[in-house]
Amino acid sequence: MTEGIAEEISRSIAPVSLRTVPIDAENSKLDAAAFQVKAVTDPAGLEGIFKLRYLVFTEEQGKHVGLADHDRQQLSDELDAHSKHFQVSHNGVVVGGMRIVYGADHISSEMRENLGIDHFLTKVSSKEIVFSSRLFILKEFRSTPALFKLFDFCYRSARENGAKFDIIYCKPNLVRLYEHLGYRRYRAYFDHPSLGLEVPMALATEDLVFLKAISSPLALSARHFPCDGKLNHWFENTFPDCKEIISPVTLGSHSFLELISKKINDSVPTVFRDLSTEEKQDLLTLTTHLSVKAGTRVIRRGDPGAELYLIIDGVAEVTVDREGLSPLLLSTFGPGDTFGEMALLSNTKRLADVTAKGPLEVVLFDDQTIKRLMNKRPSIVAKLLYNLARVLALRFELSSIELATATMNGTS
Repeated sequence: MTEGIAEEISRSIAPVSLRTVPIDAENSKLDAAAFQVKAVTDPAGLEGIFKLRYLVFTEEQGKHVGLADHDRQQLSDELDAHSKHFQVSHNGVVVGGMRIVYGADHISSEMRENLGIDHFLTKVSSKEIVFSSRLFILKEFRSTPALFKLFDFCYRSARENGAKFDIIYCKPNLVRLYEHLGYRRYRAYFDHPSLGLEVPMALATEDLVFLKAISSPLALSARHFPCDGKLNHWFENTFPDCKEIISPVTLGSHSFLELISKKINDSVPTVFRDLSTEEKQDLLTLTTHLSVKAGTRVIRRGDPGAELYLIIDGVAEVTVDREGLSPLLLSTFGPGDTFGEMALLSNTKRLADVTAKGPLEVVLFDDQTIKRLMNKRPSIVAKLLYNLARVLALRFELSSIELATATMNGTS
């Protein structure tokens, strides 16, 4: 894996909040040998994991607020009792964690449906499926080897226990992280009741050919276990959508840029105004492409978030719910338009729902992308933020005119 990709992946795990402080550059120089990973079984160790989860997920990201134990400042759920827990520490201090659930017996029926578990069970047994979740790394250690050490240890643990597929779901801004590790999008995205839009992904643990082809950091460990290419063929035939995904990991950076650039240029987005071809390409290499079905709620009112979405095809509607009434339509966006700017720039919760009116194609990037570009290509960030200011100013002007017109009509 190249140094650039490694840095990108480690930064991708950062919370989607502008409250995140800049990552300490010195941490990137920490020796990998200083990080140790182990399974956690004792009550004191588990309590420490739950407290760190609360710090990262609830306090930093504003997630699982209703689920958290605020008095004890802990975050846990019913799956923890059926999971294997892992921690990564630096010189004895825990800096990250992750859990693995073995088998589908403890997964809710709704989640089994969202993840298509019954399809997997036609090929492999329940005990050969694992579910990784609750991954976190403390912000001071997100550009260090901590993330890779944790993932590699958990991968080897899963393989030693006979896992053939690791199934997860994640927020759109974390798709790039998991794709670089070897996970593949394979099924329609779904609206999680407490998390909003989630992306199902699966890792075919025995597919060494694919892991090597994408330069996954897991490929080194995968070589020490049996590999079955036929299982990957089954996966692709069962979930053909995985082969249609537009991603720099599966297509290659050049093909991805060529395809997305053509779509972007056709829509002439205001947010890319005055950016050179090279600058647009540098920005696009840091985006994630999503294709969602009609009716998919991409953004949910009240959720935290710091992602900006650029529409390259389709139409999205912005609405707010009204008690006892149909949702109020605030705006409609099409190709070249953006949405999500307010949460990106102001660190506020989402103010409205954004739903795909028909099939919708977008690319997204978040505040971590901007922060990375601030250091490497500040001219791109300056132009991008200036263009976003133009977009917001125009929308404010139009809203003011509509409000004034409505007020005049109401008093005439």
